Amino acid sequence: MGEIMNRTPESDSKRYQEEEVKDEISTWLIENGVDVWWEKKNSYGYDIFSTATGTKKPDLLIRWKDNVVLVEVKNAESYSNVYNSFFQLLGYYNRISAITVDNRRLDVTGFIVATQYSPMGRLFPKEPLETFESFKEQRKCAAIAGYIPFSEYKLTEMFIRLLWRARPKPDVFIGALLSSVLNFPSQEAIPTILAKRNGEQMFKEVRGRRE
Repeated sequence: MGEIMNRTPESDSKRYQEEEVKDEISTWLIENGVDVWWEKKNSYGYDIFSTATGTKKPDLLIRWKDNVVLVEVKNAESYSNVYNSFFQLLGYYNRISAITVDNRRLDVTGFIVATQYSPMGRLFPKEPLETFESFKEQRKCAAIAGYIPFSEYKLTEMFIRLLWRARPKPDVFIGALLSSVLNFPSQEAIPTILAKRNGEQMFKEVRGRRE
């Protein structure tokens, strides 16, 4: 997992397949105590979740504490892949309310997008970074209250804000998987979601119980 943490987009020479991105994101989450399932049989050994018959599934199911979240994972080497995830995630958000895992039915509590750049706090390979010092006062207050991070990459910010324009569903959030480095750039990258539910924004770490 160290490889994905230390890469920069300018020096990134690795050519990714989406399965590799899914595995790296899954590994990062598992290292932080999050349970992970994939949508189909795979060579990495992940268990599978299911939805209603005939319903298309996002790439991952993740669970920590009381959260049951579906994740659409994209290889961001192509910007268009990330743009496509916008409509896919909204489709899942509007159609899927529950999943089945280990013969148990669980209600879905959130929907998020992730890419190989999520551990770096963004969805796209290259983006300008806007920091706390340049925020307007209302936005600074939101960051201090923990509703948004202290810095945000511009393309990712716009992507997420557009997702938030979706018709809200009670007790179900929508957003993206990012990283604690947006608040603490010199510390270990912890999976963190930037999402919105019932009109309330949140920037919260994704961490479960570690064995």
